[in-house]
Amino acid sequence: MLFRRWLIALAILFIVGAAGLATGLTVLWWQHKQPVRLPEPSGRYAVGRADFDWRDTARIDPLAPAAGTNRELTVWIWYPATTRSGSGAAEYFPPPLRAALTARMGPVLRLLTHDLTRVQDHAIRNAAAAREGAPYPVVLFKPGLGALALDYTSLAEDLASHGFVVAASDSPYSTAVVVYRDGRIARRTIARGDRESSARLG
Repeated sequence: MLFRRWLIALAILFIVGAAGLATGLTVLWWQHKQPVRLPEPSGRYAVGRADFDWRDTARIDPLAPAAGTNRELTVWIWYPATTRSGSGAAEYFPPPLRAALTARMGPVLRLLTHDLTRVQDHAIRNAAAAREGAPYPVVLFKPGLGALALDYTSLAEDLASHGFVVAASDSPYSTAVVVYRDGRIARRTIARGDRESSARLG
C-alpha cells in the first residue's frame, strides 16, 4: 500500500515537472520571437553607422592560426548624422554575422538567446554626417572578454546622438566570431585561451 502511494506521488511529480518544463520552453520560445526595440538615443542628433574592414600590412596577428597573417579588424563607427540620406536602417546584427553566431550556438543556447532578426536599433546605415557642431570628439571603444562591438549598440548610439563619433572594433581570434565583409570568418583560437591563462598565472 505504501509502495503504491509512493508510485502515485512520483507519477504526480513527474507529470507536474513535465508540464512545468513544457510551459517554460513555450514561454522561452515565445520570448525568443518577440520584437525588441533598443532604447531611444537621448541626444538631439540622428545616428549614422558605417562599417569597415581595416588591414594593417605592417603587423602580424599573433593569435591567427595561420602564420604570417596580417592584423585585420572589423570596425564599426557610429556618428552624428542627418536623416536626409543613407542606406536605410542599419541592422542590429548584419545577416552574415547573425548566421555565423547562430551556427556557433547549440539549440538550447539559441532558445535562450533572443532572435537577433527581431531586435531593432536606431542607426541609419551610411547616413550623411551632420555638420552642425562639427568637428566631433572621437571615442575609441574596445569591448573586453571576447564581446562583440555590436553588443554595445545602445551605448554607442546614445553617445553619437550627443555629438560623439564612436569607433569600435572586434578582435579577430579573440572575439567569439568575426565576419569580414567578403564573407571570411575568424573564430576564437586556442592561442587566445593560452594567452589568457598565462596572464592569470603571471
